[in-house]
Amino acid sequence: MWHSPLATVAEPRVTEFSSGSTVDGMAPKLPSQHPKLPRELERLIFEMAASSQGNICNLILVASRVKEWVEPLLYRVIASENFAGRPIAPLNTLVHKIGSKPSVFWSTSVKSLVFFPDPTARNLDNEALERILAACTGLVRLRTAPLHSRFLPALGNFSALRHLCTEITTLFGGVSLVDFAHPAFRNITHLELLDDVPDETAHQICNGLAHIPKLTHIAFNAEVLYRALFPLLHLFTHLRAIVLFGDDEEYDLNLPVGLTMDERFISIEQEDWHRDWLCGADTGEDFWALADEFLAARRAGKVDRSCFHIYDQENGWRVNS
Repeated sequence: MWHSPLATVAEPRVTEFSSGSTVDGMAPKLPSQHPKLPRELERLIFEMAASSQGNICNLILVASRVKEWVEPLLYRVIASENFAGRPIAPLNTLVHKIGSKPSVFWSTSVKSLVFFPDPTARNLDNEALERILAACTGLVRLRTAPLHSRFLPALGNFSALRHLCTEITTLFGGVSLVDFAHPAFRNITHLELLDDVPDETAHQICNGLAHIPKLTHIAFNAEVLYRALFPLLHLFTHLRAIVLFGDDEEYDLNLPVGLTMDERFISIEQEDWHRDWLCGADTGEDFWALADEFLAARRAGKVDRSCFHIYDQENGWRVNS
């Protein structure tokens, strides 16, 4: 009798597994109902989500590990005034919370700090200010109103400090006491001085700048300091940017031609220094970055070499760059 070949093919057997059944002695691999990301990737996602204070406060409630990751971001930038749209913690908040966490939390969390205007005008006494500076030893950026010389030793403990903006004569307690070899300046790369001083004082300050070993960017708010710097430019071969703040008309007439033609020189008219500093602390995009971009474009011939002044809210010079 003829048999169809199909008749000799065994029917497929469907095996059903219970939670405790095995196949050849091996437990079946069942799909997980809760897939897990690698811990490093999970942390990166949460840190990216922590783009504002509101988000950070909500994310802290997700899990203890998430709180550990994102809570430091809540205090990454501390300012005496809040600024909408930026993840910034008010200075007074820091004062009240310093004692609530171990010192290592503050030394590793707070990266940027601005005391402006004068912190004493914000009812912040010297003792509170000293506690803040003593706790935030991991600072990378610091901008201050004129600080009393009693705070200078605290700045000497900031081994990570790279960006500093202050009135240097007040910080040292007098022009004759200014010493750029102080430990506070050992790692400074970007220095903005708020001083407006007489000619003889300006020369003393500019001579001292040569003692800052890692200085690559210098900015002044007073023309007199630029005039004093001019005959010393040959000592500053390590400088990459020399910034002067002011408007075009003011400096076109008064500055020496040699200084304005130096390839490192740029004058910048700022619309809002506070906004600029906070943006730099948050994203790194500040007047220093603007100066680097402009100077690179000018060196490359994409900007007229006679052009040295820009307004930080105007982008016309970028058309050809």
